[in-house]
Amino acid sequence: MPPSNVGNTPLPTTPPTPSHGAIWDSPTPTTTATIALAHDPSDARLRYEADQLARVRGDAPATRLQTLTSARPLVDQRDDLTIEYVTLLNNAGRYDEAVDILRRRSFHPWEGGEGRVAAQYVAGLIGVAQTLLPSDAAAALAALDAAILSA
Repeated sequence: MPPSNVGNTPLPTTPPTPSHGAIWDSPTPTTTATIALAHDPSDARLRYEADQLARVRGDAPATRLQTLTSARPLVDQRDDLTIEYVTLLNNAGRYDEAVDILRRRSFHPWEGGEGRVAAQYVAGLIGVAQTLLPSDAAAALAALDAAILSA
């Protein structure tokens, strides 16, 4: 059976109004995450998802770091969010903070996170060594030794 509009009226050339629930009116993932976080700002999983959207969207790492720093109690609730935070700290040159977090926290394996903790620990120790080298070569060497032993 042909569509009912054949021969009667032209097909619409504009998207339907919001009352039709068309895909054009669907909220973006960013909008959805913002709404969800506004509804429950204490949900660490929602904070993680919002950060992943920010990463994919290309938000500046400094902006993401500032956002996660202000939500530090939530960051501390999740391994995946903590490793994102540590990665941002390392990328910002805040190696001592990153290494300190990694030394104090006991991480549990999770799918997709294989090797990320070790990689950030080594990166942090190398950054610490680079920072120390001009003033304290022995301490820099000790940091590099720790990086080698942990790899």
